[in-house]
Amino acid sequence: LTAGLLAPERGRVRVLGLDPQRVENLVTYLPQQSALFEGSIAENLEMLSGQPLAEVLKLAELTGLAGLLSQLPLGTATPLSARAQNLSAGQRQLILLSAAFASPRPVLLLDEVASQLDRPTRSRLDWAKLARGEYQAAEYMRFAKGGREIWIQASYNPILDRRGRPY
Repeated sequence: LTAGLLAPERGRVRVLGLDPQRVENLVTYLPQQSALFEGSIAENLEMLSGQPLAEVLKLAELTGLAGLLSQLPLGTATPLSARAQNLSAGQRQLILLSAAFASPRPVLLLDEVASQLDRPTRSRLDWAKLARGEYQAAEYMRFAKGGREIWIQASYNPILDRRGRPY
């Protein structure tokens, strides 16, 4: 309803005081199942955020995208296959989230932002701490492309707005 994809059966929904279908240019909506385009990571970041690559990369440390890019030999020039199947679901989500956070639109609507995280990771994350802007680091279980269980050491950094407040 908030994204303006459906009309309410009764009552009304407002975003910034307006009908959701009239604020399309003010809302960045990231659904659970999103796709990247065939092209480079840079092209996807620019197209999805509507910002120059340099602006998106300013947020890369905060979102964790910088860590991913440092592991890829071509960095942002890394080519993506159709629907970016050459990346894991979590890596694709990280690119999408980084583009969404870089968008200049004032409203960010995330549908199931943790949907690509495995159950143990979701349960170990302290969402209240992240909401307060506190950093977390630990070992987390993930699944490799073939379904094999692997453990990684990772950090979850809260995303802060321009005033330094967590989103």
